[in-house]
Amino acid sequence: MNENPTDAKEQYELGNNYDSGLNGLPEDREKAFYWYKKAAEQGLADAQQALGDWYGGAVYRAEQGGDQTTMVDDKKNMVFWLTKAAEQGLVDAQLNLANRCEEECELIEEFKRMGVYEEVCKKGILIDEPAEKMVFWLTKAAEQGDVTAQTDLFVHYKQGKFVPRNAEKMVFWLTKAAEQGDELAQDDLGRCYMGEFGQDVPKDKEKAVFWLTKAAEQGSEISERRLASVRGGGGGGGCYIATCVYGSYDCPQVWTLRRYRDHWLSMSWFGRRFIQIYYAVSPTVVRLFGGKNWFNGLCKPVIDNIVRKLQSSGIDGSPYSDV
Repeated sequence: MNENPTDAKEQYELGNNYDSGLNGLPEDREKAFYWYKKAAEQGLADAQQALGDWYGGAVYRAEQGGDQTTMVDDKKNMVFWLTKAAEQGLVDAQLNLANRCEEECELIEEFKRMGVYEEVCKKGILIDEPAEKMVFWLTKAAEQGDVTAQTDLFVHYKQGKFVPRNAEKMVFWLTKAAEQGDELAQDDLGRCYMGEFGQDVPKDKEKAVFWLTKAAEQGSEISERRLASVRGGGGGGGCYIATCVYGSYDCPQVWTLRRYRDHWLSMSWFGRRFIQIYYAVSPTVVRLFGGKNWFNGLCKPVIDNIVRKLQSSGIDGSPYSDV
């Protein structure tokens, strides 16, 4: 191993070895700091995050009763280097920085409650506009597909604690996480459409069933119980098989079938009986076979043909309210 590297990646690796006592080197925080800083100054994002975390550790120890003489500078350096890494698109740094900003939001509330906010601000130990920066960095990470950031944004927009409550953004980011297969997000999204998170999100039984089914398929017992509750609540069910085949309840093909169900099929005794049998059988069919390629391959041409005939007869495929 090169003991005096000039390459940023080698410097970072050497710092990491000293930080963790790897590859035969002793744990040495000062040497770890030295090499992290060398690499960070060359612009290596991983080293910038590591250096930010190093300063973060110093802040934590000071807050736990350790030496506080350098805490203000340590905090500023922590934010500085984490920001450098976050600006390069490093998701972990973006999440770390967002968490630090949330901590500042909590501190500000506490300081205001204690009546010492102005005094603390004069010491310069607070991050400027932490709520805005928290959302900014969470959004940056969420846009890169990070589920943690997406669900954190959902929570913040749902609670409206540090940022204004926003139902549209709440549902948007929760949907992003649910679409990636996150079980808790799928359950929460089902609850959204059940109306559990306020009236800003219109109730939609079909969407609730769709996402609760997704979560239940992953073994969520509470989602299974919610699902039974929704299904037992009366009203029209979802186009389960078509939704499974097309991968969405919100596409023109499914809207066409839903409109046919609600505006034509349900108008006759035979049609209502068909709907009743379909919704008694189709959830189980989807649960058993929905993830199978052969199932989708078998069903899709049939449903495509039905949809084409319905649309050619004038049945529209645009969204409408069927709650």
